[in-house]
Amino acid sequence: MVRNNIVPNNYCYAGILNACSSTRVLQSGKQVHTQVIMAGLANDVSVGNALLDFYTKTSNTVGDVIHVFKGIASPNVVSWTTLIAGLSAHGFQEDCFLAFLEMRFVGHRPNSFTLYSILEACGTKGAPKETMKIHGFVIKTNADSDINVGNALVDAYVGAHMADCALSLVKRMKNRNVITYTVLASKLNQRGYHRLALEIVNCMRDDDVKMDGFVISGLLSASANLGDVRTGKQLHCHSVTSGFVGWKSVLNGLIDFYGKCGCVLDAQNAFDEIPEPDIFSWNGLIYGFAHNRLTTSALSALEDMRLAGERPNAFTLSTVLFACSQDGLADLGVEYFHSLRELYDIKPQLSHCNLLVDLLGRAGRLEEAVSLVESIPFIRNNASIYKRLLCACKLHGKLLLGEEIARRGLELDPYDFEFYVVLANIYDEAGRSDLGENMRRLVREGGLRKSSVL
Repeated sequence: MVRNNIVPNNYCYAGILNACSSTRVLQSGKQVHTQVIMAGLANDVSVGNALLDFYTKTSNTVGDVIHVFKGIASPNVVSWTTLIAGLSAHGFQEDCFLAFLEMRFVGHRPNSFTLYSILEACGTKGAPKETMKIHGFVIKTNADSDINVGNALVDAYVGAHMADCALSLVKRMKNRNVITYTVLASKLNQRGYHRLALEIVNCMRDDDVKMDGFVISGLLSASANLGDVRTGKQLHCHSVTSGFVGWKSVLNGLIDFYGKCGCVLDAQNAFDEIPEPDIFSWNGLIYGFAHNRLTTSALSALEDMRLAGERPNAFTLSTVLFACSQDGLADLGVEYFHSLRELYDIKPQLSHCNLLVDLLGRAGRLEEAVSLVESIPFIRNNASIYKRLLCACKLHGKLLLGEEIARRGLELDPYDFEFYVVLANIYDEAGRSDLGENMRRLVREGGLRKSSVL
């Protein structure tokens, strides 16, 4: 167009930006943004909305989204909706609620997409008050007739730990479909309401809504977490008779279910049915082996995974460290901790360090465990990791190191009485019951609180 001296208009730029959003190419979109500014179209609402959508999907910073929004001369409902979605996508749920209020204050009526976006923010944040307020607005504006809004409300209530309200809402919804129950099953599982998740089967039967593969996989996850072998096998049978057993999500659910319930051969059989296993398939198989103390099989599956070209992730590393801890394989655990992180750019998490500290602690390699903790900035500022080290000191009777570990932990959390209690036990076992009694007196007189870490 430019070579032919055709000047792009606002709709042309909006279309190009939408293409950049689809391909998630940040640099190309920024180049188009520069041309938009040079063309004097930065304040055009259609171009601005396309830019908002582009930066929401591609940028790592919310500042780009806010900057574009402020540049739009007359933001419309689409502008506000995209802003709310962008704030939510970048983790600024509180600002989503403020933007929603401001949108209404300036006279714009939220549509179903706006409500879906703000309810998604409510579910992510776990905000019961905001969810109920939005629900009230939905009822007043008759927006509850939109099934997508209803499903988003279900998601928000479960996210706010109001599972009973979510179930009650589902029963009152005029329009409910398999997506409604998929959302409900998935979110109940994520929040730990596994028994409630299984009750969805009865609700679907009463509504004459047939289960699809996504619902079955969610219910298999609930069965796995409950160790409910009977229900899980019934779901397996249903997936066969309904033709969903070939779905990858169902087979992954079966791997998880059978692995957690001790039926490792069945888990392997489900895995073998998947033509192209994904990261969830491999992680489920490795975890199933580790959970059943089949460490060699777990580590062998890890190597098969790598040979197949699948990149291990943070969960894979946790599972491998768990497998090594089952058999006290400290050297192998340390090797995997470092090699997997370096080869696959896995960022260390607290769960990884907890597992490795426990593994090294049981092996008596306390100085090495301390060095590990001190080498990772965000870990060395976490009091709970020092309690694990202190318990390892108690296990091996390391009085001097235990005193130092307790001191470091108490600098981070001086009111956690478990440091005093464990240190008192170390003193007792070292024959210094006088110092142990001093620790207990500090607990009695100091009004210290108990932590839930141990």
